[in-house]
Amino acid sequence: MPISRLKAKILASCASLIGALLMLTLLFTTLNNKALIDELGKAWVNAYQESYSSEVPEALVKLQLGQTDHAINLLEQSDWSSVRLGDRGYRFKRQILSNLCRTLYNNKDYHRLLYWATAWQLLDERDVDAIAYNYEALRQTDGRRKEGREGLLDNFKKFPENGHLQRFYVWALFDDGEVEQAEELAEKYLSSDWVRNATLGWELRWQWKTRHVITNYVRLLKQHLANGEWGDAWEVPQNMWRSVLKWKNSELLKEKGYSAISVFPNQDDRIHITADMPRNISTVRIDLPPHANLRISDFNLTIDGDSKNLSSDAFEYINLFETQGTIQADSDEDPFFVVNILNVDKTGVGPLMKVDISFQIALIDVLGQERLLSYALATDSRFNRDGSE
Repeated sequence: MPISRLKAKILASCASLIGALLMLTLLFTTLNNKALIDELGKAWVNAYQESYSSEVPEALVKLQLGQTDHAINLLEQSDWSSVRLGDRGYRFKRQILSNLCRTLYNNKDYHRLLYWATAWQLLDERDVDAIAYNYEALRQTDGRRKEGREGLLDNFKKFPENGHLQRFYVWALFDDGEVEQAEELAEKYLSSDWVRNATLGWELRWQWKTRHVITNYVRLLKQHLANGEWGDAWEVPQNMWRSVLKWKNSELLKEKGYSAISVFPNQDDRIHITADMPRNISTVRIDLPPHANLRISDFNLTIDGDSKNLSSDAFEYINLFETQGTIQADSDEDPFFVVNILNVDKTGVGPLMKVDISFQIALIDVLGQERLLSYALATDSRFNRDGSE
């Protein structure tokens, strides 16, 4: 026992010392540097958001397994329950609420679905996804089925492009025996717009993101301290300083890249997104079309023709969820994901690197059935008016 206490004191002292060195390093490099101060100020704000975002992944993993207790317990904690629309932490709370309602619906736990969909709608009465789940829960509740069905119909007329309302209303028609009308409505959303809406409106962004840089070095520091690797731990603040100075002295890294793109499968049935980016960039972001209802699988990143391995920790999802190694969009308004490539080997010649991001897409119809967005489908005249790239 005395040995463990002594070791704990040594670890704590070393952590404090290296933490102080990190702060001194940051202070030294930010003096008389307004751009860096602004960037680190953003990182401070992001650190606040990180206090919420760090708790999201475990909740989402359990929800993907059909387990809801962890997410519910999290939402009932005082710091989470106090988050309101407009707060910086709200997007993370909404992400949990959205995934919780999806899981409760899939589990046919309509009693708790009604409770949490109502709580979500009280936070934002204009959130159409919350409205859809609320009325679907009412439709499945004895004594309130008519109210739920009428609510779905009224809101489907107001927001016909919302995927949740489409799905719930079609199933309501099926359940009421109106099979022909349900099939006609489901077929309507397999029009040419079904493919076009999935291929247009994508966005690619890249930048040197301070939060990812600092988070990476903090993670390394914790790892080295936990393993007793004192020499490696000592090098962490020095390496972070070098990275910050590299950004400070590079006008290229300070630029933020943006490209509005359309995606189209090649004959190998894969989507390829390519761009020339600064070689030491840290972060890539991909925005999907608003209200997309699709699944991304077999994600691959190459730099200058070399394929790179990415860990699951490198990905951050907003209004998306990860399930069994795939990324699914479920009709949310602003779905995107961020990839931290700071630790990816980007060795090469010249200040720019050729980045190729490729994956496959499966489109999900209003009945929840999936269809690969293949070259054949994308060029099928029934789903693509042009029938070509």
